[in-house]
Amino acid sequence: MAKKSLEGLRAPAAVATKRRRTKVVRKLATPFARDAIEGLADGLDVFGFTKGQFSFVDLIDAVLDFTGPATVTVATWTAAAADAAFLGDWCRQGRIKNFRLLIDYSFLTRRGGAEAVDAVIENFGPDSVRVTRTHAKWGLVAGADATVAILTSMNLNKNPRFEYFHATWNADVVGLLAGLAAEIWESPGLAEAAKMRPQQHKNIFGALGSEGSPEPSSGVGGGSELDGVSVDLGDFDSDLDL
Repeated sequence: MAKKSLEGLRAPAAVATKRRRTKVVRKLATPFARDAIEGLADGLDVFGFTKGQFSFVDLIDAVLDFTGPATVTVATWTAAAADAAFLGDWCRQGRIKNFRLLIDYSFLTRRGGAEAVDAVIENFGPDSVRVTRTHAKWGLVAGADATVAILTSMNLNKNPRFEYFHATWNADVVGLLAGLAAEIWESPGLAEAAKMRPQQHKNIFGALGSEGSPEPSSGVGGGSELDGVSVDLGDFDSDLDL
């Protein structure tokens, strides 16, 4: 019990203050990420953990320093609009030539989901987003001379938890992820996918890796709005198996 007690502290354990307005500012922590993956400069793969010192977007920022201007693909279960905005800034700076985002189909109905997707579409166009059934987090940063694959437990948002990352030059890993992304980008674009019911997403997901993908069936319901696109909420609540 003594370890949990605050009675031995000389300083007060709590202090009351007047309420003040606060502004939440998302700042990059790239120096921490750059230090963590410095072995990439020697052609090494880097595996490690973070306790929240940096995020997925910080890792992408650091990897871009190694590759130079690149095409970037990111798969994530969730994303924050602020992090997506950084990617848009790097596009305008010429660091990112093209960007693609793969998200879980439930993301469009979650808080902040539409805003994050809007930020990506605004900077990279409507074909930059695909949805599927996914909980995987990975990235490809493809520069002129080399491509780095990022495998991680981090989503594309700030999340101060124990997370792992693995940055690799391995051509087999890069090829596997690039091939998977190419196949997924043959599936319906966001405007069509946003209207699908969960079972339609399951059907398309189930056909990945086969010779043909099933045509999405009709049956579009009403829902929330995403740039004029009706997003069918369907049976998301009962379908999610997180």
